[in-house]
Amino acid sequence: LNELEETGWLEQLHISGGRVPTDKALELFAGKVRKELISKPKQEKNIVNLAELIIEGELKSFVHELSQALHLLSAGLAEDNLSVHTSGLDELFNCMEVPTAKVFYEIAKDVEGLEMRMTELLEDDDENYKNGPKTFIGKKSPLIRHEQITTIFDIFEINDNRVLFATFGPRRMDYRKNFKVFLTLRNAFKNYE
Repeated sequence: LNELEETGWLEQLHISGGRVPTDKALELFAGKVRKELISKPKQEKNIVNLAELIIEGELKSFVHELSQALHLLSAGLAEDNLSVHTSGLDELFNCMEVPTAKVFYEIAKDVEGLEMRMTELLEDDDENYKNGPKTFIGKKSPLIRHEQITTIFDIFEINDNRVLFATFGPRRMDYRKNFKVFLTLRNAFKNYE
């Protein structure tokens, strides 16, 4: 365990606490899960059905249903509307491990700036954001920059409209489940075109 700590894979947050994976370790894990799922795509039927809401222009309903399906905070922004829809802040707070009032406050303040950051990200033509779902753990996220939050997002072309979807959860969330959702959405929108 000492070697894993020294090389940056584990950290001990409190002297009497156990060791937990670092952002570096979680990023490696998330990357491997994403790569595995991309190589063996599997459609999630209930998510394909959710994709129809977007195709019909029901972004707000889609974001709400996505949040309910994942039990996380979800957000969506369409280029033709530039109004961010969010749902599930309560879901996010409910799944976090022992957060303090200060952590709730910091995250809530960060969510308040989400519309501006999502708009900037959607307008950014960075090639790095175009090849499937992206994951950011902790403060590296371009959307919610909190050390206890993981961000997964993707940008899609739907009906000649760019749409950004994001979901936010605790650092130690079910990466496999969330990547399956985003990859299913990507395939559903490709099949629609």
